[in-house]
Amino acid sequence: MHKIVFLFMLFSVFSACSNHSNSAYTEEIETYRAQIHVNMNSSRNSPFYEKKNFKGLDYFKPDNHYAVEAKAVKQSEPELIQLETTTERKPLYYKAYKLTFKIQEKECVLWAYIKTDEENVLFLPFKDLTNNALTYGGGRYIEMEKPSDTFNTIVLDFNKAFNPYCHYNDKFSCPLVPSENHLEVEILAGEKIYPYK
Repeated sequence: MHKIVFLFMLFSVFSACSNHSNSAYTEEIETYRAQIHVNMNSSRNSPFYEKKNFKGLDYFKPDNHYAVEAKAVKQSEPELIQLETTTERKPLYYKAYKLTFKIQEKECVLWAYIKTDEENVLFLPFKDLTNNALTYGGGRYIEMEKPSDTFNTIVLDFNKAFNPYCHYNDKFSCPLVPSENHLEVEILAGEKIYPYK
């Protein structure tokens, strides 16, 4: 299910550099999205692989205001939970980090989870006020490399938010967004509703 972890890790170093110009940041995001396009179009793990009908994804324009610095509080004894999914599957995750940040002058909180067999990847499912209108109603995901224990902040880049595979193909089982990760703000960044269903 983690379709873009490698790509995120490859490009995330650029997002952490706050002195980048807006044009350089836009180029970074466009390059990142071009790699996703290649994977979705040709990978055997793509939800379009059997359908052979991939026509490209739709995104908000890159906006570095949606790459925010979040305070990351690591849980000393992370709770082991089951996440509900679009099927009967209930994968186990650790509720590992509490992220607090400000976006559009609003204080926000997201929880980052770690799958029991992928300890170096943070999984951030979230909903926001664009769902069912501009973005997929089931919410979107962000995946990123787990921060070093020496850092208490992390760059949370909503321009890299993506739709779960079940939005494109109901053969896939996707974690549902927990209620604690519902944001009362519009996130006008990242992937939009897939327009060609």
